[in-house]
Amino acid sequence: MYASSRYIKLNSKLDYALVYWVALFPLVNMIIYYATGKLFPIFFIPFLFILVILAIIQSALSNKVIHMPPYLILFGLFALYRTLWLFNFYIIGTYQSNWDFIFILIRDRFLKSFLLLLLMENIFLSDHELKKVIYLIIIIIGCGLFYSTLQIVYGYSFLNPFAAYKNLDVADFSIRSQSIFVWANAQELGMSVPMLLALILPFLEKRKFLRLFTIISSGIIIFLNMSRYMQLTFTVVLLTYPLTYKKHRARETIYNTFIILILLTSLIAVTSVTVLSKDSLINRLTSDSYRSRLLAVELFKKFIGENLIFGTGGVNTYDLVRELDGRSSHIHVGWLSIFYYYGLLGGLLYISSFILLIRDTYKLGKKNSYWGATIALLTFAIANMTGTSLYLDFIGFSILVLIKNFIIQHPQPETPTYINKEYA
Repeated sequence: MYASSRYIKLNSKLDYALVYWVALFPLVNMIIYYATGKLFPIFFIPFLFILVILAIIQSALSNKVIHMPPYLILFGLFALYRTLWLFNFYIIGTYQSNWDFIFILIRDRFLKSFLLLLLMENIFLSDHELKKVIYLIIIIIGCGLFYSTLQIVYGYSFLNPFAAYKNLDVADFSIRSQSIFVWANAQELGMSVPMLLALILPFLEKRKFLRLFTIISSGIIIFLNMSRYMQLTFTVVLLTYPLTYKKHRARETIYNTFIILILLTSLIAVTSVTVLSKDSLINRLTSDSYRSRLLAVELFKKFIGENLIFGTGGVNTYDLVRELDGRSSHIHVGWLSIFYYYGLLGGLLYISSFILLIRDTYKLGKKNSYWGATIALLTFAIANMTGTSLYLDFIGFSILVLIKNFIIQHPQPETPTYINKEYA
């Protein structure tokens, strides 16, 4: 296991700074933007490369090895496979531009995902550092609540990095409050907040106020976005979390269900007195966007055979674009899109990697009674049944890996560490 002395343990100030940066990335990125005018700094992947090289040097000098679990090996192979596709496009293929290849590579989110998780798998968190991380998560969720409130008052274009939004009517239901998480990426809110909630709730067992604040803040942020898959994953977290613990199952389940109903009722009430309109809410909740998912299934069955083994390299073919006919921009179901765009070769690498990670978290739950990581992965799986967000560079994944390894290093199955100590 990770706790073996044969593996390196990254615990320098620079390593911890990376953890804090990841936890507060939306806030940090917003500050960087207003300080420099640059959105989503491209130096992040080169910075990760430097940290990985330093880790390799440290492992060589200490005669220890870098921890790379099976799921990460397979994901690394998938990232390499995608890189080969980029090489084919930009070096020997249609584009033939070395500089474009480098520019695309240092912005590639699959490569970033691999480097980030590789570092997180080797960073050691003490009790004190874990407590800091949990506080930072609560802080960023609190900032998200404040940010969402401002966007409801002043409109969705307020402090929104996507300039295109500024030219759209704020009453349009297609524009949603992305909260402060939009400064990380457009999918960060929906992918990370349910994951983070699932991950930290077990650590807040003895801090009822913080637990309630975190649940309600996360719920408000998610329900104000009006994305149904987010509401679904948030509900899944609240209803499955109590079922993983023997004590107070029924009471906690009823309590969390009550919170969900209050949040939904409050959202409907808020629409009547803010920049939102009742019509926009009703249109969103009753929209037929499910058709794009049905279309994805239909087109997947039609075109998967054309590039079955190797896929298309992540691009839409001419035939697919013609069939989409403006009804959607891509195969809008993540678990189907991975096979269409990267074929059986890439798809099986990715799916196998995800299954191995689920296996690791399931073993963790069985041995240490910590199911937060498994529930977090469940929300990711559900989200990709209705959308396409297959990157693993979301904040939720980094925190999941850190907590997973912390629990492994502190095994106490009968009286779990995370319940008996106050981490927040």
